[in-house]
Amino acid sequence: MNLNELMKKKRRGDIALVAEMLGESLNNTDKILRRTKSKKHLKAVEALQNVISTREAAIKDFNKEQES
Repeated sequence: MNLNELMKKKRRGDIALVAEMLGESLNNTDKILRRTKSKKHLKAVEALQNVISTREAAIKDFNKEQES
């Protein structure tokens, strides 16, 4: 997933989780994600991708359990 796709898929609270993972403030993390030349940009993008994919997998697993 590229950054634009991640930003479209992010939900309320995702940036806060990434901030906690990076040890940064919420405002700094938001700026880090938007500034591609930031030192922590790649780590922040990786963390956001991890948060989104984990959430999507949990939702998918829950829905499978509900169907059976």
